[in-house]
Amino acid sequence: LAVKNRDRFGVTIRPFDFKKVEREIGVIKKIVDDTFTPELVENWGDFLPPDEEGIRFLVKSLKSFAEPDLVLLGFVKGEPAGIVVGIPDFNQLFKGLNGNLSLKLLYRFIFKKKTINKARILIFGVSQKHRNKGVDINLMYQLYKNSFGLNITEMEGSIIGEENYPMWKAVAHIGGRIYKEYRFYKLKVQS
Repeated sequence: LAVKNRDRFGVTIRPFDFKKVEREIGVIKKIVDDTFTPELVENWGDFLPPDEEGIRFLVKSLKSFAEPDLVLLGFVKGEPAGIVVGIPDFNQLFKGLNGNLSLKLLYRFIFKKKTINKARILIFGVSQKHRNKGVDINLMYQLYKNSFGLNITEMEGSIIGEENYPMWKAVAHIGGRIYKEYRFYKLKVQS
């Protein structure tokens, strides 16, 4: 399915280039602007999509610990169309430290980083204009393929809203499954 859509719609996937950050920020900004329509933002209540400064902050934060093969950009005939950001699950390095930041943790970051075998998908989005063209499945498929080279055997999709059918569909296509469900409730508190 991924290959069929890739050929049919001209979908290409490539890793984020951390050597050309300003160019990549522009690509992400275009994807964000095309993904988060005013109607979508209105339905999500308190959620606001990041502006350019927010994207810049995210990219600078990712630069120090991201694995470039897990940060992917999708294009349709050269036009920015989607993004997926996965990061290694660094929580594995914290096990047994009881919350103590110590030389032991530094040692683990330097020498045991390659033993991390799980990743978390923090961000996944496809622009409105390029939905149903296979960008989502191609991003997930490439992420899946890249994870093998990094010894990643398990990925978690973080929190995916139950109304986010496109992501559920993309995750299901590569064999993902629901393993935990959360509910969010609002309560007005009067002072």
